[in-house]
Amino acid sequence: APTAHARPTMESGAVAAQAPPSATDWKEHKAPDGRAYWHSKALGKSVWTKPDDLLTPAERAARAAAGGAWRECKAPDGRTYYYNATTRQ
Repeated sequence: APTAHARPTMESGAVAAQAPPSATDWKEHKAPDGRAYWHSKALGKSVWTKPDDLLTPAERAARAAAGGAWRECKAPDGRTYYYNATTRQ
């Protein structure tokens, strides 16, 4: 289980060029501030965005329509906001 000091890094959900682990390896967790993140024990990494292997068809379509750049985030006070990784706005 992650500790208060173990936080995921802001990486994309991309998997290295090695053989990909099974989709069942990714597990969803909650950070102390309530934000969801996913951890892969096989890869030894955590990501803030839901890995592609776990996306539903609707989530895949939404991500493709947005160019994959937009991310839904939660402010510490619980408000939802959106961040564009391409424009950094």
